[in-house]
Amino acid sequence: MSRRSNLSQERLPCTKPRSFSIEQSQKLRGNPMKRFSIIVCATQIVLSLYCTAATAAPLPVMLLDFNKQAADESFIDASGNGNNAICVSDCNTDGDAVFFYSWDWLEVPDSPQLNPRDEFSVAAWIYPANAAYPMDPTGIDDWFVVPQKILGKVTGDFDGGYVLGLEVNAKNRHKYTLFAETWDSTGKQFSLLKGTVDYSVPSHVAMTWKKRGTMKTYVNGKLVGVVDTGRNPIGENSNPFRIGIAPWDTNALLFEGDMDNVAFFRKELSPAQIKALMNKPSAFDRY
Repeated sequence: MSRRSNLSQERLPCTKPRSFSIEQSQKLRGNPMKRFSIIVCATQIVLSLYCTAATAAPLPVMLLDFNKQAADESFIDASGNGNNAICVSDCNTDGDAVFFYSWDWLEVPDSPQLNPRDEFSVAAWIYPANAAYPMDPTGIDDWFVVPQKILGKVTGDFDGGYVLGLEVNAKNRHKYTLFAETWDSTGKQFSLLKGTVDYSVPSHVAMTWKKRGTMKTYVNGKLVGVVDTGRNPIGENSNPFRIGIAPWDTNALLFEGDMDNVAFFRKELSPAQIKALMNKPSAFDRY
């Protein structure tokens, strides 16, 4: 799959500024046009710094790129924060992505870093392949995708936490719709059911949330849903951060397919930062 950065749509151009030595600057002082050139170059430097700040994401508190396994066969948290993912059952990997093709999932032990409170962002590359094939004597339209959960951290009381998943698309049952849910500290739910995700095709999905701001969802770098949040923080819970299963019930909503670059941030990423995150190398670059 080919993906190209869409930074050309940003308001300000990110161009590489020219550089001048002290001797060159002294020679240009007496020439009005050359002084103007210096001003233009200085402006370019400011714009370059602005664009860098606009697209540079904060460091994740968890990054699972599935490139390295520990001695206990858990997947190493590449952020260096120790939020390693433990495989339950038989999670396969080729060293670049993790594969879910039986009743298996990943668990990251409870950590204060994964109870974000005021703001957070979570993202992943997914290749969803969970579908049902009921007996249909007519042989027409005899399959459809099924709901599944990608990742999240919430209990069965649903009184605090977050989850990102997929539902059956209302207009085309061969496709999914991205489904994001959060619960604040009072148990109030915020949800977004927006954004088409294709079956058996790599897609980058993301969710951001900020107290007294908005909750947003993205598919392949495109903003697909927005809802206002309230004054309360995300509610905390002691459940593990689960990947590939319903976070509150490991007997439900199994994810089937491949996954890579699961990242969690304790900051709300901007649309430009989500695009930059999507364009980082992943196991799906070869698709």
